[in-house]
Amino acid sequence: MGWPEWRISEIITARPQARVNQLGYLLGRPKQATLISDAREPVGFAVRDRDGGIAHTGLSQVWRVRPEPTSGLNVHVVDFSALNLPGAGFRIEAGAQISHPFEIRSRLYERLTADALRFFYVMRSGTPISDSVAPGYGRPAGHLGRPPNRGDLAVPAWTGPEAQQLYPEWRCEGTFDVSGGWYDAGDYGKYVTSGAIAVWQLLSTLDLLRRADETTGSELADMIRTECRWQLDWLLRMRVPDSDPLAGLAFHRVHGTRWSPMPGWAHEDPTERVLHRPSTAASLHVAAATAQGARLFRPTDPAYAQTLLDAARSAYQAALRHPRLIAPDDHAKFGGGPYSDDRLEDDFYWAAAELWLATSEEIYRQQLADSPQHAAEAFDPGGYDFDRVTAPARLDLALVGDDVGENTQAIESVRCGADRMVKLQRQQP
Repeated sequence: MGWPEWRISEIITARPQARVNQLGYLLGRPKQATLISDAREPVGFAVRDRDGGIAHTGLSQVWRVRPEPTSGLNVHVVDFSALNLPGAGFRIEAGAQISHPFEIRSRLYERLTADALRFFYVMRSGTPISDSVAPGYGRPAGHLGRPPNRGDLAVPAWTGPEAQQLYPEWRCEGTFDVSGGWYDAGDYGKYVTSGAIAVWQLLSTLDLLRRADETTGSELADMIRTECRWQLDWLLRMRVPDSDPLAGLAFHRVHGTRWSPMPGWAHEDPTERVLHRPSTAASLHVAAATAQGARLFRPTDPAYAQTLLDAARSAYQAALRHPRLIAPDDHAKFGGGPYSDDRLEDDFYWAAAELWLATSEEIYRQQLADSPQHAAEAFDPGGYDFDRVTAPARLDLALVGDDVGENTQAIESVRCGADRMVKLQRQQP
């Protein structure tokens, strides 16, 4: 028998207290849902198929901490891992509560690869976005200087009282082509530090494909290379020219002197675009990302790989010459996020690690080995981000290190970090 219409209406209009992964669950894998309930004893539940028939029954597990601290709710765990019947339209029923529908199948996440990669394409600056590639997101190229848009082809360094407030005595003559790259988030700023760790993640995916099987995934690998190159080319453009006192460093960010109007299209952004003072952190992130890019582009494009490696060396040396040029925290008052970071030991460590992996040169191995970050804990419950980059270095040292020398310390560090994450997971419902 099917679901009564009044029950379907109830499900649609009220947020159910039986909460599931609405995309679904994988065959042969753990399957758990959450029941919000004040009951102090287990609650019977049933998993019904799309026709209302019972596919599985069981008892909930009352979570031992009440309320559960991360949500502030009294919860039960509903475990139906034993259900390995493929299909769609399943729902969990526990008393009067009925979950949203979900499915169970083996290739549940196969669309995620394409969807995730398409996100980077949608965020591109300086090129039209095709609606056929990203339906609903098509638009003209953003920031190419077509009114009212001022563009990123000839951007000056920021001047004026507010600039001097943040960057006393800094001057940089001329204008710079900083077109391309990815927009950061909901705004149209482009930031070296957040952009470098993003391209590192995408390059790491390329590395994993290569390690899984070099004979497969070539079309996907080509797509990832193309997307990575779009961002790497922009990182190259963000470097300070040789004629400047801060030559070799990287500008920290480029965006408007005020926040772009929202909502609004990238090609309609009217704000005046400016470059912010170079920073040591941005330069080290350029060094790390371009060194990794050099290593991974070397088999398919050795000339481009050499360009990237030259940039990595130059940015790293510039950072050594200017080791404390800190990006100030302006509290996002001037049209963009500050991405400030005043602790740079991890940034030096990441850059040295990537340069060592790219070159096998002893000078870089010694610099990373001498870093206090080499023995520091890289993985914590807070994860990692643009201002915590010991973990990216450690992951690459563990995964790639055997290619250029024994690195059991890094491997053990990753294993211990993973064990802590599993332990943490088991402590949460």
